[in-house]
Amino acid sequence: MIKFSQVKRQLANLQIIFTVVLGNIPWLYSQDIPLDSVFMNQSDSSFLLNELIVKSAVPLFSRKGNNLVVHVSNTPLSSVGTAQEVIQRIPGVSIKEEAVTVFSKGTPVIYINNRKLYDESELQRLQSSDIATIELITNPGAKYDAEGRAVLIIKTKPNEANGWAFQVSERLKQGDYFGDKEDFGLTYNHAGFSLFTGYHHDADKSYYKPDVAYTIHSDTLWRQLLDAPQTHWDYANQLTAGMDWSVTEKQAVGAQYQGMFDNGKVTSPTTEDVWADNILYDKVISLCHLKQKSYQHLVNAFYRYDYSESFNWQIDADYVNARDRTDQRVVETSFIENRDARMESQSKYNLYAGKITFNYRLNENSALEFGTEYNQIKGSGHSINPEQYVNNSIYTHEEEKTAGFITYTNRFGKLHFQLGIRYERAHLKATEDSIRQVKTDRKYEGFYPSLMLSQPVGNTGMSLELSRKTQRPPFSLLSSTNTYVNRFLFEKGNPYLQNEDIYQADYHLTYKMLDVTLGYAYKKNPIEITMDNVENNSSRHFMTYINYPEYQELNALFTANFEWKIWKPRLTAGLNQPFFTVDYLEKKINRNQTGLLLQFFNDIVFPKEYIFSANFEYLGKHNEYITEKAGNKRLDLGLRKSFLDKKLTFQLQVNDVFKWITSKAIININTISYIRETQRETRFVTLTVNYRFNNYKKKYRGENAAGEDLKRL
Repeated sequence: MIKFSQVKRQLANLQIIFTVVLGNIPWLYSQDIPLDSVFMNQSDSSFLLNELIVKSAVPLFSRKGNNLVVHVSNTPLSSVGTAQEVIQRIPGVSIKEEAVTVFSKGTPVIYINNRKLYDESELQRLQSSDIATIELITNPGAKYDAEGRAVLIIKTKPNEANGWAFQVSERLKQGDYFGDKEDFGLTYNHAGFSLFTGYHHDADKSYYKPDVAYTIHSDTLWRQLLDAPQTHWDYANQLTAGMDWSVTEKQAVGAQYQGMFDNGKVTSPTTEDVWADNILYDKVISLCHLKQKSYQHLVNAFYRYDYSESFNWQIDADYVNARDRTDQRVVETSFIENRDARMESQSKYNLYAGKITFNYRLNENSALEFGTEYNQIKGSGHSINPEQYVNNSIYTHEEEKTAGFITYTNRFGKLHFQLGIRYERAHLKATEDSIRQVKTDRKYEGFYPSLMLSQPVGNTGMSLELSRKTQRPPFSLLSSTNTYVNRFLFEKGNPYLQNEDIYQADYHLTYKMLDVTLGYAYKKNPIEITMDNVENNSSRHFMTYINYPEYQELNALFTANFEWKIWKPRLTAGLNQPFFTVDYLEKKINRNQTGLLLQFFNDIVFPKEYIFSANFEYLGKHNEYITEKAGNKRLDLGLRKSFLDKKLTFQLQVNDVFKWITSKAIININTISYIRETQRETRFVTLTVNYRFNNYKKKYRGENAAGEDLKRL
């Protein structure tokens, strides 16, 4: 653990470096703020002409209104390797186990040329040399679904090459176990017509060793100590195919299929000691086998019409078919009773969605964008335990959502102004049992306004954003499924969950090579985990999710970027201050621990473009709602090199070199205290080889009509 005195000394040293060096460094931040482009599907070349400011050197970062624009083309970022590597260098963005997280905002919605990213492995296939810009929106406007708190838009360079092209990559990972990933993509382009297909395979094995301690304060003081090592096998296959056709100069059509097929299994031998009033009550030895199979089919189609240079419109449609099956068996032996518990769960969902979007440029300074959306989701499932250790459940779930939005953008001198409003209306209905007894029948509707103001003042750029958002619970939490963990613990869904209501404000300030963001968020009815006793049985307890009354948060993010000859570092510091209370043993306790984030990324470019990277990240002890999490740190080292005019790329990476990453969570809620410490494999070596023939790029201009609902599935 890093001590505060050590952090203080390091920051003092960095301050000396800044004082000596920065006077001779060109500005890496540009404060020029152009009109926010509303033509999301215009050509990349026109996008770049609108965005880039001609200077002696292209800045790494600039502000476009409230959005942070990362300039990749013609900057050192173009050689870092993949889109994932570029994203990891965006201030406040972290990638852990290939999941992208934006500081204080959570998981972002990612677009590649305005097509919502469905397969995040595509970030490893997209080369940084093919990227023009990446735009980070931390307070999305009315155009985006009211659930999205952050958006990443990746713009690639234009590709006019005709003929066949392909790319193939192999990633080998070696830690305690061996894992591999394979990717293949093939395209054909000719005279405005494009065909493409791709395949992704992922095989991974991992080991977890959680040690869990429960203390239950009821009529008896129960203590449970679990040693539950787990071995996971995960196998994933994904297939993509589609076409994009410019029928005329003004019309374009396209369709795309994406399929995901996952298989996984878990084996967990568990030992549990149970104490009642400090006397050994039972010792349970169990073996759990769990198998899971799931698949998801997504079909998207679009039609686009460019009526004129100032007006265009596009129709998009989605169909999703998703299935999931889980089989679990737990064999227990103990002093009191032997059990053989089986659990079989299935769920299936179908989604139908469509939207139409209009873009109208009023004049050189103002633009209007508006549209409407419609989604319908139907799902059903069941969870059966033949031994009746937990209750069986049969359920259905139906949801219908209609939305409309309008955004007005204008510029008055140097003042950039954007006002938007989004309306969403949703009807949720859930039933239980074979007779389909209605458990939930609710209607939601609301307006979600957004306001953005930005203006440069001298060498300083400033912007302010205000918005209202919402967060809907995933369908897995809304189901009535019960999951058997052991005779003392089970998990269950909650069909009564309500949506979160989120109000947020962000202020940005940019000065030379410094970028500062200050934010505030208020959540009404936040969704979070809870634990409680089973009625009339003090030794049994359950986990589920509920709506808490409210949650508040203050956050700040400070970033400095500079270059010193062959050294290209980035330093980011973040602070997150939550305000949240929970009930524990009939008292209110605060969960207000301030979280500290430090990121220090370094690239060193050696002769012949060998690039060495050393990336350090520190996350201090912090609270996430009711959970108190221990801090951790990590150091990753990497070396990369391109050959054959950057067609062939090798990258060697060592993650968590010193095995610093730890995981500890503490929950105190109602009458239960829960402590979980997990050991897992964190240090491993990966070798990635990527080859592209004939400048492989996939062209597809369709947009998902139900981006956020796809995530909820």
